[in-house]
Amino acid sequence: MSEQPALVGLDLGGTALKAVLISFGDAPTVVGSEVVETPRTGEPDLVVATLVATVDRLAVDGPVAAVGVGVPGQFDAAGGTLRALPNVPGPWEGYPLRDRLTAGLGLPVHLVNDSQAFTLAEATLGAAVGRRIVLGMTLGTGVGGGVVIEGRIHRGAHGSAGEIGHQVITANGPVCGCGRRGCLEAMARSAVFAALARKETAAEAFDAVRAGDRRAAEALEMVTEYLGVGLANVIAVVDPDIVVVGGGLALAGDLLLDPLRAAVRRNVSVVPPDSTPIVAGTLGMTAGAIGAALACSH
Repeated sequence: MSEQPALVGLDLGGTALKAVLISFGDAPTVVGSEVVETPRTGEPDLVVATLVATVDRLAVDGPVAAVGVGVPGQFDAAGGTLRALPNVPGPWEGYPLRDRLTAGLGLPVHLVNDSQAFTLAEATLGAAVGRRIVLGMTLGTGVGGGVVIEGRIHRGAHGSAGEIGHQVITANGPVCGCGRRGCLEAMARSAVFAALARKETAAEAFDAVRAGDRRAAEALEMVTEYLGVGLANVIAVVDPDIVVVGGGLALAGDLLLDPLRAAVRRNVSVVPPDSTPIVAGTLGMTAGAIGAALACSH
């Protein structure tokens, strides 16, 4: 690798920590990556130590200018402290994530919402290159979203723009990790799909759908209907050029996307039903980490 400073991007997922090393020449290029299991002991300092060790391993070949971290929750952008991290166990409220990482790495650290980071990556290097207004939706341990307008993340007044998963879909529905009831995330995240299908994982549930299992097919229909309602709501507000879907559930491809597209068509109203393409991301499971690195310059 050249001596030109690179950027490291981290995606702090509820199940796995994804990391990439990006160099810059004619275009951003991923030159290294790593995936490790997210510690789920309830100890924030152990998560930070794992992130620091991961960056140290990636950065052995040359100088790193900064580190971007995709955070699957809410945080105070000014202070770098967390407000909520629903899908990672631990006392995260008020935790000084940016300061702890800066101290451990000796590098500037930038926090960005993980789904905003995913959307930025797909808009810059992936499925939505050349599109002016990009809506991203991530489906996995949680349900997230992001908006990129003319190549820049639209963060909103408080940094929370695009939180698709925390709109209430069903009043008095199941409790969400954010504390409210009936959020889209509580209705349609991967663990809910698996439970409805009576399988251990979403991957097993998709396998059951492919095998003709009626219960699994009904679970997929229910989950995609909720997702379609939520996505149609956001399309009505944002009116994007394209929707890019990522996360673990998106690995199922059209098995997920076809019923999702149909559900959006049934529920969208103020834009023509087929006017907004809904596509899978093309950057794979490290898209969020790539976007977190790119966000360092935003």
